[in-house]
Amino acid sequence: MSGVLLLLLLWPCPSAVAEWRVFKYADIENGDQDTLRFYRKWNESIFVMIILKPAIPGVFANRLPLYRIDSNPLHDLKLYGKVRTNKDSWVKWEIDNGQGPAKENLTEFIKGKIAVFQYYKPDGEICETVFSLDKADEAISELLK
Repeated sequence: MSGVLLLLLLWPCPSAVAEWRVFKYADIENGDQDTLRFYRKWNESIFVMIILKPAIPGVFANRLPLYRIDSNPLHDLKLYGKVRTNKDSWVKWEIDNGQGPAKENLTEFIKGKIAVFQYYKPDGEICETVFSLDKADEAISELLK
């Protein structure tokens, strides 16, 4: 009986409000099931990753997304040095290596309210995915511990 009760207590419950999860990374899923993820590598660098669900064949093959936090200036990922993609569903980039202006970009996420990512389908259609940054400061703080 207690095993059944424990199983029920551990069963995931859907929530109307998305919540940040922090493991070796901190991420949040939006209403479209896309994911915004922050993770820290062994060398202390912090990376950001956008994961689209479902995957869109070739979405990041020729053009990287743009993003804006609140009304701050637009960021073009093609200008970032360490950008990686699998071309169909995710793109990741280094946002903070502990030195230089990249740290300002991480601060935007920490202090921001909303992040809007604009990407281009292979047929030229412009799409957006939006993430709430509510409590991102707490999630990223946990990640940095």
